[in-house]
Amino acid sequence: MPRLFLMRLACVQFPFQVIRPEEVIYASVLKATGLIEAEFNPPLSPNGKYVPTRTAIVICITDEGMAELKRLQDERPRRWNRSARSAPPRFW
Repeated sequence: MPRLFLMRLACVQFPFQVIRPEEVIYASVLKATGLIEAEFNPPLSPNGKYVPTRTAIVICITDEGMAELKRLQDERPRRWNRSARSAPPRFW
């Protein structure tokens, strides 16, 4: 799913605020893999306790992220063409 989120990010204006919990997780995965630059709320509350990050700000898609988007774009038509035009394999 982070790949789908990356494709979604290709269509937004930056900086982009992420507030849905699952998308915050996707953003953290994409940042960890170097595909986007993002900032997250600090994981500590003012009293020093850990709190899960609830929002993120995606700053941009990195060059590596753009290369991944290009690879996904190039890969997509091949899968669709193969499944739409090829007959099921025969085993007899």
